[in-house]
Amino acid sequence: MKVHGDQINEVDSANLMAKVAMGIDKPEKIILNTLVSLYTVPWKAGVVELVTNAVEAMDMADRGHIPIYIHLPTMLEPYYSVTDTGIGIGRDNLIKYNNLGASTKDEDNETEGGFGLGMKVGLAIGEEYTVISRYEGTECAITCYKDEYNIPSIVQLYERSTTERNGTEVRIPVPEGTFDDVKKYVKESLQYFNDPRPETNLEVEWPENNYTQTGEGWGLIKREGYRGQSRIIMGRRWYPVDSDQVREDRLDKYSYLLDHGVDIHVPIGSVKLPMSRESILYVDTTIEVIRKKADKVIDEVIDGFQKDIEKQPNIYQAIKMFKESASLIQGLTKKLADVTYKGVAINRIVYCKSPCPKLVVVPQYRWRYKSLSLQDYTISGNVNGDLPITVYDKNYQVFIIHESTKKVPSRLLRYMHEHHPNDQAILFYYKDNTKAKVRRWVYTTYGWKVTQDFGDVVPDYKVQRNTTSGVQRKTAKALEFIESKQRMWNTPWWSDKQGEIDLDNSTGVWINVRKRTLQDSKYIYDGHDSQLDKVIQSLKKYDIVPVSTPIYGCPGSHKNKLKDHPNFIHIDEAINQLFELKKDMLTPLTISKMNYVKSMSEFIGDHKEIFSLDIAIDKSYYSLCKQRALTFNKNLNAKSIYDIYNACLQLNGMGIREKGNEYGDDLVLKSEALSKKFFKRYPLLKHVNLPYDPKNEHAYIVEDYINLKENCNV
Repeated sequence: MKVHGDQINEVDSANLMAKVAMGIDKPEKIILNTLVSLYTVPWKAGVVELVTNAVEAMDMADRGHIPIYIHLPTMLEPYYSVTDTGIGIGRDNLIKYNNLGASTKDEDNETEGGFGLGMKVGLAIGEEYTVISRYEGTECAITCYKDEYNIPSIVQLYERSTTERNGTEVRIPVPEGTFDDVKKYVKESLQYFNDPRPETNLEVEWPENNYTQTGEGWGLIKREGYRGQSRIIMGRRWYPVDSDQVREDRLDKYSYLLDHGVDIHVPIGSVKLPMSRESILYVDTTIEVIRKKADKVIDEVIDGFQKDIEKQPNIYQAIKMFKESASLIQGLTKKLADVTYKGVAINRIVYCKSPCPKLVVVPQYRWRYKSLSLQDYTISGNVNGDLPITVYDKNYQVFIIHESTKKVPSRLLRYMHEHHPNDQAILFYYKDNTKAKVRRWVYTTYGWKVTQDFGDVVPDYKVQRNTTSGVQRKTAKALEFIESKQRMWNTPWWSDKQGEIDLDNSTGVWINVRKRTLQDSKYIYDGHDSQLDKVIQSLKKYDIVPVSTPIYGCPGSHKNKLKDHPNFIHIDEAINQLFELKKDMLTPLTISKMNYVKSMSEFIGDHKEIFSLDIAIDKSYYSLCKQRALTFNKNLNAKSIYDIYNACLQLNGMGIREKGNEYGDDLVLKSEALSKKFFKRYPLLKHVNLPYDPKNEHAYIVEDYINLKENCNV
């Protein structure tokens, strides 16, 4: 790549000395510092610099079709080396080109070098590197190293005759802990050195370019995450593109394209690079080159979108392509034009006529659980009987299954757990005499050749029943209610990880559940999991239900097994028992006293700023209220009474109450009566509008009250 400095404007004056080039007095002092500080990731730079030199040497010798050889470090041979059979380097040039800045590539744009740093990268990585070169029948080896004064030096190891063809090998020692890093950098950095791929002593899984659309000099990358990475490819080396440096405005067309991910090939030298060649210099000329190329890509992407959709072999692949590119097209054009595939409008989900009455799609995480409900994963047709077609993960097992097949959930769960634990399962149902028709429809719609009939492939496993002394163990399938405080999302959840529960050796509270939604409760609304969550927490908080008690949801016929078993109690029965305890242990007089104490405590807490004023006011009423509350709490005949009262009070606040006991309203009346009594004693507070709601406490209200007392000489 051409490397030229800016021209210096000369001043024509007899009194000024002639122009001279600036030099370096003692270059050995700065060579090492320059190399060490040049690269942010030295080993990554070392990998790609040496390979670039080797490949270009092969091109110069018209041997670019022959692969170079890369030696990756091993325990027996702990070094990284790159070997080519290109033009080779003679002894004199071998020493010359190991000087900083010496290069044969700084006068043209046919090669990628030019700064004269590539071979010397070994000193930025470690203490030394070795170069072995064969040139016109002579093999010469030199070592470049840091001497005792840390000054880069060169020593010749040998010079001898050879019959091998011309070529060069550069070898760098690798510390043991860096072996995996070197292999990773080879895989990542040499992605576009693929014509041909380098040969290696260890197997390397070279990444493939996964494009959704391609054109001349560009490829639209299939985005895996939220944001993709665009790259400029110059020669065989790639450089990451920072979209913030290229875009004209936030969320403009350049942002959408570059953040989606696109590979853009540009001529060598058209984009400016720093000396390290690790990134791009975003000068005006560089930005202009990238924008012009991006404009061409955008035009071709938009024009080719409909054409590429039509080229897909089936509607499933058309939907898949639409899903991968729709957000990009919408961002580039600010709208999403109508796209069709063989006359059918394409979107992320498309409804199509199907001979299947339904299909079931079960995700792979379900195989680690002990039970399975297919109702949660069944997809039925719309009102017209059309089935939805959408894109699935690439790891799946596809079955066709007769609609009368028995024991499908248990058979599928065990089969997938044992044979395909990392795949999802897709089941297409068929009716009598429609098996071939469904199989043909799946192939024409999805492109899948379905060879697995569920009834033939998945065995009907024999259930091993554990027995003790000839007595069969009693079990029931159940979902377990996971309270919100046990989950990071702070929302309750029905989990089927529990599977079957042993009725004789377990206890718990149960409730009817249908499709993971609670049903048929006297006190709790259908589907209100959050209300159930609060009820359970209230009952456990006040020890009405032991804290460790699990809550089970029983689907379908299984609910009767728990209903008739003495170890389990329905949630309504637990609430009824609480109300019965209240009747037995709390008299109306006790409840009235408790209401008074609670309202008094809340009133004192809501207006505590009144009693902490720094001026003399009568605190006798406040002290009397507080003392009465303390005395009453001490005189309660049992802590359980107070727990029962508080549990009933919380359920009352959720709308759960026994008929004829509206003591929550009584509490409000008590609080209002107490407030009136207080303001009657302290009328000045009434005039300054002191709020009742503790959320509205403001410092200026208290300040007004103090000023009022002082100004009126109260």
